[in-house]
Amino acid sequence: VSQSRYIEGTGGTGFDYNYGILTNQGTTSRLESAGGTITLTGQAANGSTSSGIWLDTGTIVNLSGGADLILTANSTVATATDLSIVSSSLLGGLDSDITLNADTLNTSTSTLQSNGNLTIAPLTPNSIFAPTLGTIADGFSSITIGNATTGTVNLSGFTASDPYIFVTGKQIGRAHV
Repeated sequence: VSQSRYIEGTGGTGFDYNYGILTNQGTTSRLESAGGTITLTGQAANGSTSSGIWLDTGTIVNLSGGADLILTANSTVATATDLSIVSSSLLGGLDSDITLNADTLNTSTSTLQSNGNLTIAPLTPNSIFAPTLGTIADGFSSITIGNATTGTVNLSGFTASDPYIFVTGKQIGRAHV
């Protein structure tokens, strides 16, 4: 589909599992676009396992024709991860920019790939930003971590052979890349 798609979700007020957006657990979920931007915005509510966006087991986001992906996630729960892309999920496509906006994010068991730009930035200005990154496949034009209002950036354990840029209004705390 070449039209842009926008999905917004807000978690409920129950005890736990109040995801803003959750892809189906245990089956493959697919989001596809051939030219239009896919934007997902998720706001979690109560519960320690309530992420703003949780893309689970085998989620595939397939982009083509210059389609872009923007994920923006937030959780009001201090112990929750705002954006989780887990269990062999795959996001990417040719000529596609991928933007991940969240104060806390975990892509440790997933793959991000494209020959476009990858931007990973926090939502809250002047905060410590320590994303947990998984596989960033070779081929991105650039990888940008942070933005002009990002506080200290702490990174460890990710590998990237593409050009990467750290943007922060403060300092780079740990950068073991």
